[in-house]
Amino acid sequence: MVVVNFNGGDLVLACLGSILGLRWDGELQVVVVDNASGDGSPQRIREHFGDRVHLVARARNDGFGAANDGMGSLPGLGDPEWVGLVNPDATVEPGWLEALAAALDADPHAGTATPLTLFADRFVSVGVRAPRHRAPGDPRELAVRVTDVRVATGGGHRRSLLARLGPGQGVHDLEGSGAGAFRWLGPDATLDVPVPAARPDTSDTATSVAITLVAPAAGNAELTMGATTRRVGLGPQPTTVELTLTASEHSRATDRIANAGTVVFPDGTGADRGHFAALAGPWLEPAELFAFCGGGVVLRGSFLDDVGGFHQPLFLYYEDVD
Repeated sequence: MVVVNFNGGDLVLACLGSILGLRWDGELQVVVVDNASGDGSPQRIREHFGDRVHLVARARNDGFGAANDGMGSLPGLGDPEWVGLVNPDATVEPGWLEALAAALDADPHAGTATPLTLFADRFVSVGVRAPRHRAPGDPRELAVRVTDVRVATGGGHRRSLLARLGPGQGVHDLEGSGAGAFRWLGPDATLDVPVPAARPDTSDTATSVAITLVAPAAGNAELTMGATTRRVGLGPQPTTVELTLTASEHSRATDRIANAGTVVFPDGTGADRGHFAALAGPWLEPAELFAFCGGGVVLRGSFLDDVGGFHQPLFLYYEDVD
């Protein structure tokens, strides 16, 4: 198993902990290729995992292609039947490796098997209805701007989640930058807001979602989350609306897919297959894919012998498609 790390902090520790918890009857060797991290994560990896993880320290950051240093080329690794890659900000379930290896065992012509990757958070939907706004020269259906979204369970609000909202109905792409960032919403929009997964020991803890909105002109808006609906007045000055999600409603937050393999379009661009789809139906069935996602994949050793490693000049993104 190979993990490419750059300033992974707590995330890479969680990643490695999950890998070392895999169910696997054979030999499991874990390699971290560190791209000259400056956050102390290599030292923390040594302290936490000792000789259970082989650490390869690089003198510079060479991007994801540095995974080549961990894919069967190190002394003592031999000629592995399977090579797994996992991104440092991801965790794997205990049966991850067994399932992907079994898929490859079942099809000797397949060189790789990629898993269904889910967002770590689950999502709740917040409906926002507001009067339509006509912006000169802008053909979009617009109503209000959302400038901040924060979620709190127990104590303290998390950092702004504005950039992590799902691509819901009537939600436009992020615009502006820094403190001036915002998203336009249409007149009948659905914000898909990431919330931490509900834990059994927090049954009495409500989750609050604070949404800050700005309207081009004075008017009213209606926000609905679960069984809660709030009607508020909006205008050019920011207004923050706080909604409460009960524990039972929190427990019904939905999983969303981050990646179910990679698709490539006629112009050569690629995209995450199934991105943000609900975890249901055809996404739960095996499928033959054009390309795997390098963030989580098991590769047959003989496949790597045939095609070689990643193309090093591709620093980040498209190295798996290539």
